[in-house]
Amino acid sequence: MLSGLVGLLMAGLVRSPIAAPLTVVFFLFVFLFFTGGPGDGVTRWLMPVVVEPTAGTLPSDLLGRPAAWHALYLAGLALCAGLVAVLVTGGRKPVVMAGVAGAVAMTLVGGVAQAGGDSPELVRARERATAHPEQVQTCVRRDGSTYCAFPEWEPRVADWAGVVDRVRSLAGGSAHEQDVVVRQRIEARYGLSGDSALTPLERPHEVTVGTRWGGNRVPEFSAAVAGVLVAGNEKASTSMCDGRMVTVMWLALGWESDPVAALRRVRLDDSVTGSALVLQPTDGMYMTAAQTEVLRELLDRPRGEVTARVKSHWAELTEPKLTAARAARLLGVKAPEGDDKCLD
Repeated sequence: MLSGLVGLLMAGLVRSPIAAPLTVVFFLFVFLFFTGGPGDGVTRWLMPVVVEPTAGTLPSDLLGRPAAWHALYLAGLALCAGLVAVLVTGGRKPVVMAGVAGAVAMTLVGGVAQAGGDSPELVRARERATAHPEQVQTCVRRDGSTYCAFPEWEPRVADWAGVVDRVRSLAGGSAHEQDVVVRQRIEARYGLSGDSALTPLERPHEVTVGTRWGGNRVPEFSAAVAGVLVAGNEKASTSMCDGRMVTVMWLALGWESDPVAALRRVRLDDSVTGSALVLQPTDGMYMTAAQTEVLRELLDRPRGEVTARVKSHWAELTEPKLTAARAARLLGVKAPEGDDKCLD
């Protein structure tokens, strides 16, 4: 509606054929000028369409979007354009001028209010959701494990539980029946413009899951679950630098219908050979070239055969300082030729 009324106003002011394309170019320039900058600049709310500079997702009550004030601001702009167009065509000046004054007042009120920034209540709510998510989450139990999510993500619990069950089904020893706590976590203290990484948890058998799901997020979460089952907690799994990574990645990917494709998606450089950083909801894990070789051999073999070997040698495959070569011997695959040295 705003665009139509602006067009009507321009038609009354300028009757040249070139006016329309020049007007379009002008408004595109203005749009790019106000929306192209980084951060939470209030100038972007002066545009009809606001683009949030983030790839993350927050609960709706933490977004802090001044939607009502923005609607009032746009309504005022539309009324201004429409009434000025009537004034240009010779409408009753006293009545129209009064309407224009009211529309300008609406625009100013909406524009100033929407630029007010985050309220103290919103800042406190974001802090609480980030530092103490358990205070605002609902937890449910499935097959012994606990899943804690923000209200809008409760329907995702079944998906998370499915991944946990598949990962545990490949594990041996006590990890096969180990209950975990899946905690949904966000970094909301910096609003939608923030992109800070989540720190690994140190509580035993607690796993982080984010607010996005599907695609690469599934193997990333699976890797986090596997790391906790092998190392005991997220902090320990992210500092792991030995052949246990073979065990972790087999648990994370062995249940996938196309595990090699999942391996590509979960590695930072999209590779399936050589060394690489493995992504997960918190800090990543590192795979050496030798560990990758052993894992590729496992992924090419029948799932049942590898699972049986993993379970029968579980204690050895989860020992600290395990080498990729020893993992290969235990799992019945050829010794790796690549480098088995972790990053310094």
